[in-house]
Amino acid sequence: MISALRLGFLVVLIAVSAVACSRDETVVSEDGRFSAVFPGSPKTSSVPVQSGDVTVTMNMVGVENGAASYIVSTVDYPDGTLSRKPVDAAFQSIVDGTVGNVRGTLRSASPITLGEATGREVLIDVTTKDLAVHERIFIVGDRLYQVMYGGPAGTESAPRATRFLNSFKLLP
Repeated sequence: MISALRLGFLVVLIAVSAVACSRDETVVSEDGRFSAVFPGSPKTSSVPVQSGDVTVTMNMVGVENGAASYIVSTVDYPDGTLSRKPVDAAFQSIVDGTVGNVRGTLRSASPITLGEATGREVLIDVTTKDLAVHERIFIVGDRLYQVMYGGPAGTESAPRATRFLNSFKLLP
């Protein structure tokens, strides 16, 4: 007969093994011109999104891993939509939209670069659901990239979230 302590240890060991066995998968998107390493096997989807007076397609690659989500999305806007807009205004509009979509509160938004691309690193608190979002936003020409981790509050800068965010690369 297994004691309660040993049974508890076995349950924890099995749970840790299951998490450790989830394999990272590298996605290289030729169409999206990016690569990223996801903690598991990602799914892809595309959805129409109304942005001002134009409808655009948001292409997403993502993994739900327990209570956490790891997502890379791209949106191609019509020529000149982003590239002719003042950079700070474009980023502010995107950050405001994200905060509104998750019904959160902006904790911080700071400049970030990735090679030649400029962007914003954003932290959003969703206190009504005890969640946090850690996002990196880049604009390259008229393409928008959003690299997002969402999970329980306090995990937004955990090693796994940071590893995912840092794995994102732009392709030539």
